[in-house]
Amino acid sequence: ISSINAISAKAKPTNNVFAMVIPTSIDVTLNDALRKDVNSADQEKALNYFNSSIKNAITVNGILNAERLHRNEYIYFRTDHHWTALGAYYAYDEFCKTKGIAPVPLNAYQTVTYDNFTGTFFTSAGKNSTLKENADQVVTYTPFNNYTCTITREDGSEYNWDIVADVTDYGSTLKYLSFIGGDNPLTTIVNHDLPDGETCIVIKDSYGNAFVPFLLPHYSTIYVIDPRHFDNTLESFVQDKVINDVIFISNISTTRNNIFIGDMEKLVK
Repeated sequence: ISSINAISAKAKPTNNVFAMVIPTSIDVTLNDALRKDVNSADQEKALNYFNSSIKNAITVNGILNAERLHRNEYIYFRTDHHWTALGAYYAYDEFCKTKGIAPVPLNAYQTVTYDNFTGTFFTSAGKNSTLKENADQVVTYTPFNNYTCTITREDGSEYNWDIVADVTDYGSTLKYLSFIGGDNPLTTIVNHDLPDGETCIVIKDSYGNAFVPFLLPHYSTIYVIDPRHFDNTLESFVQDKVINDVIFISNISTTRNNIFIGDMEKLVK
């Protein structure tokens, strides 16, 4: 909360800072009869506390309800802790409502599906055979804009990549890497179809990876920062840039992760 409240003073956006804390699947897709027996905090209560405590950012409040409205759709993986691109789209829709812009309809995108995804739950459960038998699909929505995506490594070197990459040949545990090349210090996305549009910074954990591609039609430049790998301060990064919006997006478990919190504190110091 303190770090997000500090973002506006450090980035000096001409528009707004938006805060998006994303619920995990346990309070969205888990059967209500089972949920009451799980010793886990009430995410709705936690989100209400978080959103009401933010003072210097605009909170996107409707995400939990939006995900619950679509809880019977394929919005979270079974074998992995992330949401699907469809789940990310419903949060993007709530962001658009909050910002006051029109979301791009899903039917504007071509979809590509990658089978046999077994993610973090599968790995942490010792490659459980039941999870393997219920492997996931990664469904992607192909960007239609003409863009350039440049990823900056921790050593400062750069390479071009796809916002949504072909992961056909990736190992079964790696297919979520389709989205913006995974977790990197800095990713710079330029929309050549919108040269005079707005610029934003996305500060994110890995949940943001599936969300960022939906922002492309709305911004001329998107800077994506992962505070876990970014070795700079936000204030220093924006010195020669004009930033319209800043979007903070992470899943709710990061709010009790001391490492992530420490990285956020360093980013906005």
